[in-house]
Amino acid sequence: MKAQELREKSVEELNTELLNLLREQFNLRMQAASGQLQQTHLLKTSAS
Repeated sequence: MKAQELREKSVEELNTELLNLLREQFNLRMQAASGQLQQTHLLKTSAS
């Protein structure tokens, strides 16, 4: 997502986006911990 797109979003939209990204990151960490994560590069991309 580009910086301009982020500037155009409302605070509520940004909070929703943040919550979705945190959930995705949590799910990927749980998959990695249980040995189910096949695409380990996804952990790196979700952390940034």
